[in-house]
Amino acid sequence: MIAHPKIVPYLNVILGLGYRMDHNAGLITMREGAEGHILHGSSGPGFDPHQYYIFRNGQMHNGLTVVAWQFADVNEGDGGLCLIPGSHKGNYPCPQSIREHEAFQEFIKTITCKAGDVVIFTEATTHGTLPWKGKHQRRSLLFRFSPGNLAYAKGYYPEWPEKMLEDLTSEQRAVLEPPYHKRLDRPILNDDGTLASR
Repeated sequence: MIAHPKIVPYLNVILGLGYRMDHNAGLITMREGAEGHILHGSSGPGFDPHQYYIFRNGQMHNGLTVVAWQFADVNEGDGGLCLIPGSHKGNYPCPQSIREHEAFQEFIKTITCKAGDVVIFTEATTHGTLPWKGKHQRRSLLFRFSPGNLAYAKGYYPEWPEKMLEDLTSEQRAVLEPPYHKRLDRPILNDDGTLASR
C-alpha cells in the first residue's frame, strides 16, 4: 500500500519525486454513535514548515499529506471524514465555531466513497470527522507521506528492525528512506510505481 502503483503518480505530483512515508499507518474505526473529531489543519497566518500548501511558478508544493484507504463504504449521511474544500489555500485561521461544527456547516463537506477507494489530502486542509451514524463500522487506514527531504515524525527506516523490512520490495524500501534531498541519490519511483534507474 505504501508504494501502490495507483497512488504513486498522484504523490509524485503532490509531494514531488522522491517522496517518503513519514509515519506509520493508523487504522480508524468508528461504530454507530461514535463522536466526531474537531476540525483541524495548518492553514492560517502562521507558516507550518511541515504541513503546508504553496503554489508557485505553476506548480503546487505540499508538506505532510494523508493517503486514506477505505475498507468500508461511506454513504451520504454516515458521517466520518469531512473537510472544507479549498481551505488549504487559507491565510486566516479557521474560526473556532466552524472547527467545532457549530457554524457554517454548509461549507463542511463529508467525503463519500466505496470500500477500496483512496482519499488523498494535504494536512493543510481543514479536516476532521463527523459523528458516525452508519449502521456498519467505519474502517479507514491512513498513511502520511512527506516530500523526500522533510520529516514530521521522528521514527523511520533504517531504525526499524530488519525483520520488519525483509519482505519489502525495493520500491517499498525507497518510500521508507529517511529524509534527505533527491540530489543525493535518493531513490525515486516512476509514475508506474517502478523504481527509477539512476
